[in-house]
Amino acid sequence: MKKSIILVILIFTSLFVSFSQSKSSDLYARAVALDNKHKYSEAIKAYRQYLNSANAGDESFQEDKIRLRIARITEDFAQATAEYKTFIEKCPKSRYRFLARYELASLYKLKGHYDEALTEFYELSYRCKGTPYWQKSLLEATEIEIELYHFDKAIVNLYHLLEEIEDYEDIGRTYFLLGVAAVKQKCFDDAEEYFLICAGSFPMCSAAASSLLELISIHIHAGNISYAKRIQSMLEDMYPDSPQIIEAPKLLADYKDTAADEGFIEIELNMEDNQKIRQRTLARLREDFHLSNDEFVDRSGNTSIDSGTLKSGTYLQLGYYSDPKYASEYIEECGRKGIKGLFLSETVSSKSDQKFYRILMGPFSQKAANEKLIELKDNHIEAITMELTISYE
Repeated sequence: MKKSIILVILIFTSLFVSFSQSKSSDLYARAVALDNKHKYSEAIKAYRQYLNSANAGDESFQEDKIRLRIARITEDFAQATAEYKTFIEKCPKSRYRFLARYELASLYKLKGHYDEALTEFYELSYRCKGTPYWQKSLLEATEIEIELYHFDKAIVNLYHLLEEIEDYEDIGRTYFLLGVAAVKQKCFDDAEEYFLICAGSFPMCSAAASSLLELISIHIHAGNISYAKRIQSMLEDMYPDSPQIIEAPKLLADYKDTAADEGFIEIELNMEDNQKIRQRTLARLREDFHLSNDEFVDRSGNTSIDSGTLKSGTYLQLGYYSDPKYASEYIEECGRKGIKGLFLSETVSSKSDQKFYRILMGPFSQKAANEKLIELKDNHIEAITMELTISYE
């Protein structure tokens, strides 16, 4: 008799569990159906009912996935941030933990809550070193720092990124942000250089078209309208579907009578099929950087590299720093990769009295410089060419 009672209890328990799982499954299916119909408020209620009824022992139960989905479809800002915080608290080891914090920080940024966004982005960068979220979060934080005119912090972030990352897209975006920071500080020569690197060496990154647009603005500001129109033509040819081609004519609307020179540039348009485009820079296509010797001071004494006087010729520039300490550290890093012959050259911006430190190699003949560029790229080191000629001495 006792065995019969136990058997009945087991059967009843099994049926109850099955019924509960079936009910939970129905709730989840209903929540997903409402979600797919964009009935988000109803879907959230159904997801919550599913969370309350689901058995944690059920292998199909994914609390973190449901909580993240609730946060994503919550339309009220305050409530959405609360949902993300709940996820971070209740699911600290979830495989979505970095994604959730990144989305929370991005939500703060979108709404202009910059202090909260910076807190989350920097916290994420601290927790996720070694993952793509590290560089993504630092880039997002840097955009905010530039918006707030916190240039010192922004530059430290960007130089740190250039020392650490190899991702094509993010390196291009890093150079673009260096250009934006320089523009806001009215260092237009420096900004031009960074935008040229972004658009020329990373033409397939998301910031390339924006870099060309910024170059148009810089040349309009300098009164080089013909050159600005040349860049506009390039923008239209290379990025015909970009929103920047709509903005460029607005910038040049008051200069309709100024004709662009013909034959400014010949460049392959099918970048997806021609990987050699990555080895071409606008700096070289515009006859390299011609820098006045007046901008150069003696080579920095803060490095063990032999000092001396710059001679005419083509140089390769591997870095551009405001702090000689970081420049020297980058030289040491390149040395560990077998790159020798680097030295620092202290320069003064032609638009301000601010000092910078260029990491240079050379001088070379033009042919030797091009061969060295390819060698550096094989070592995942970006460089640009610049030229010092007798005419500037």
